[in-house]
Amino acid sequence: MSTKRRSAWVIGAVTAILGLGACSQAPVEPAGEAPAAARAVRAAAHESARIRWGSGPGEAGFRPKAGESAAEGPSAVAVSRDAVFVLDRLHERVLRVSFRAGDPARIAAEVPRDAEHLAAGPDGSLAAWSPLRAMAWLRSPDGSDAGEIAVPRALRDVQSIALTGSHRVRVTTAMQESLDLGSPRVPLDLSAALRTKREGAAFLSDGRGVAVRRFDGRTAELLVYARADRDRRAVAVRHRLDGTIDAARIVGTAGAVVCLRIERVTSAAVVEVAREVQCLDVEKGATVLRASLPPPGPYTPHEELAVGQSPPSLAAMTPDDGGLIVQRWSLVTTEVQR
Repeated sequence: MSTKRRSAWVIGAVTAILGLGACSQAPVEPAGEAPAAARAVRAAAHESARIRWGSGPGEAGFRPKAGESAAEGPSAVAVSRDAVFVLDRLHERVLRVSFRAGDPARIAAEVPRDAEHLAAGPDGSLAAWSPLRAMAWLRSPDGSDAGEIAVPRALRDVQSIALTGSHRVRVTTAMQESLDLGSPRVPLDLSAALRTKREGAAFLSDGRGVAVRRFDGRTAELLVYARADRDRRAVAVRHRLDGTIDAARIVGTAGAVVCLRIERVTSAAVVEVAREVQCLDVEKGATVLRASLPPPGPYTPHEELAVGQSPPSLAAMTPDDGGLIVQRWSLVTTEVQR
């Protein structure tokens, strides 16, 4: 790219959308009239908090860019049990975010400095993973040490980790495949972990895996695989995503809702990248939530978005010069009264 060209990020307002604005079941070509049930779905409230940069108990660590050193700060966000957690890696801790005025965050657990990725389990347990150390450290809901588990270096394309209950760790690869590593008490060796491989970057509540596929014509579709007791590689449902799409990645699932980060690039006098998150109910064929994402800020977190299961919610964090902005949307859907 010529040095005379600059990048401009497109930022829009957060909106909740009623209806099938973003997907339709294949082979139906994009987007026809949505069923009444789909049009009646809506997402609920939105909350926001700002955590100031600093070293205090309710602050987050930030190191600005200096010379050839890139800026650093909180690297991941996770959601569990109606709580949002932020990995404050520079202070070797996890912060629990509060959306009450004047009480932005408190320390939830201590973790090693090398941790870069974060996951939260359904019971409020935490796992912090260091690709450098090839290790994940687990913490109980009260912040106490719950052991550690190796993430084999042979799995070179691991992108994220998840906690699935009873301190069991699951990893997801760049190929949108998931493998189980066991727990600190009962870890699986590499050969055993490879035998657990399943198709899917995330899983619905009934165990079906989901993945996203992009095509050369700047189109994409969301795939829902068959149930685990059937052919796991067979695609049971396809949803065509609306509009031109240059990149898409599944963030997580809550029940039948799948959330994706989507990017669209426009190349004219300047290069514009519009980023947004979409949450789709694959059973009702409805867009539950659609929200534009701001620029990454002074640095890019490893995980800026996370989905919580109970209650269903989406969290996002964005660093800026004044601190870390953390937002949360409820993904509980209701039927519009007619």
